[in-house]
Amino acid sequence: IWAAFAPLFEYLEGEPPASQPAPPTAVPAEVEPAVEAVPLRVRAFISYSTEDKAAAGAVKRALSTYDIDCFLAHDDIQVSEEWRERIVEELGACHVFIALLSQAFKRSDWASQEVGLVVRRSEVAIVPLCLDETIPFGFIAKIHGIRVAPTGVDPETVLEPLAKRFPRLVIPGMIARVRNAGSFRSSEAAMRPLVKHFAALTQTELDA
Repeated sequence: IWAAFAPLFEYLEGEPPASQPAPPTAVPAEVEPAVEAVPLRVRAFISYSTEDKAAAGAVKRALSTYDIDCFLAHDDIQVSEEWRERIVEELGACHVFIALLSQAFKRSDWASQEVGLVVRRSEVAIVPLCLDETIPFGFIAKIHGIRVAPTGVDPETVLEPLAKRFPRLVIPGMIARVRNAGSFRSSEAAMRPLVKHFAALTQTELDA
């Protein structure tokens, strides 16, 4: 850069322009192109009673806008699959376990067993969402539940514990939602969950 602008500076300063250095003739050794790392996506397991299937679908749709993969048994298990094995596999691979607590959840033969399987994995973030007056019980009694408003699931309430636990996985999806917003108001709404994480952003995330 200096070599390109030096003649101009010398002209302005009244000095004769110096000859520019010849470009290098040596051919650099062939360098393999850098392979861009594929970011790991958050995998969430949504545990629910079939009576709360509509609420489970709403949670999946809300989180998918932030590039979070959600496993929902009635959507993601094919008829021909061994569904018990698939559920155990997903419980062993998820980063986040979202329990949709309700009286129907407590009555379910399978929901409580899913909780029992996942609590053995200490690295999993467990997020209880309370659809009615049911509060966390049993193995997850010590975890604070998040009340779901009658108007539906607010994705920000679910995102907050996930972004704290897995910031490098969740924040890129939050940034992408801002980038893909189609209007000022929607971008403003998409930016709101990011504000509280500004101080923790990496340079790459700030650039994005």
